[in-house]
Amino acid sequence: MPLPKPRAEESDNQFISRCVIDETMLSEYPNRSQRYAVCSNLLTQKKIETKNNEQKIANQFGKQVKIAQKKNYPLVYKYYMSNYNKAMDMYRLEDTATNSNYNTLFKEIEMKEMYKQMYRQTGLRFYLWYRKNFKLFVEKLSRVELDILLDKIERGQKLTRREMQNLESTVLNGMDRYATQRTNYLALASEVTSVSGVARDTLKKVIRELTADEKFMSLGLEPRVKEITKRLKFKSRWMARRVVQTETTAAANNAISLSAQDVYGKDNLFKKWIAGGANIRDTHATATSIYSRKPIEESKPFLVGSSYLMFPGDTSMGALAKEIINCKCISLPVIKTD
Repeated sequence: MPLPKPRAEESDNQFISRCVIDETMLSEYPNRSQRYAVCSNLLTQKKIETKNNEQKIANQFGKQVKIAQKKNYPLVYKYYMSNYNKAMDMYRLEDTATNSNYNTLFKEIEMKEMYKQMYRQTGLRFYLWYRKNFKLFVEKLSRVELDILLDKIERGQKLTRREMQNLESTVLNGMDRYATQRTNYLALASEVTSVSGVARDTLKKVIRELTADEKFMSLGLEPRVKEITKRLKFKSRWMARRVVQTETTAAANNAISLSAQDVYGKDNLFKKWIAGGANIRDTHATATSIYSRKPIEESKPFLVGSSYLMFPGDTSMGALAKEIINCKCISLPVIKTD
């Protein structure tokens, strides 16, 4: 019979207590002191192994996040610039920062579509990444079929009926729900913090600043449009990077959770919080220390600082922005053991 192994949900004391009365341990190590020493050694080895594995997973997760961010960036940048190009058409008709037509830009429906596509392509990538790396079960589709599906999602193509049936609809539906929830949250936020609000304010600010410049105002209409567009492109790149960095982490973690639940069911899972990236903030390091040693049930939220999150990047419970923006942590599902 094999020696006992520490379980994810056990404390150190709980494992030691179980280990020293295990039948195999009692048979092989009759002496209680020797048994205790062996159990302690098993616990230490498991901790080292777990820490190494968690670090490896966090590194792999970080690499995949960077790939996903590169895929997401064009989507978000296009969202900003398509609206700013419309703004320049409006500026040609009324060249002021107070042009009321600017308020019709960055419509909520456009933002939702952008978020949905970003969450879908990131979600599918991490849904499949989780299954591949943790070997949860034999994939129903061939590697070639999966690559074709992933490529189609990333390019925003419509899937055929057969492809939709073959693809795990759980992740697509789940990511769509979260994308809608996320955009509803932003729509209810103040104009200063919402994506669309910041975009409109940025447009008006750029035009106001340039309009105050006599040299700029001495230019013809098209040179002025060219200069405004140049500045808006720079602003769009910055805003797109910020959105992508934050939302990709949330989408990736949500997809991993969906993938694990799809296989094992929510009631059969615990989850750990593992910090990732450089310059880890204190609250996230604390969460790692707490939840890597004592995972919580999949259905319960993490407490990070004073915020509750179902996974890193989650805003569904009103987490503070400082716990969300640029976070690269991972919520790692752990299977319950008997």
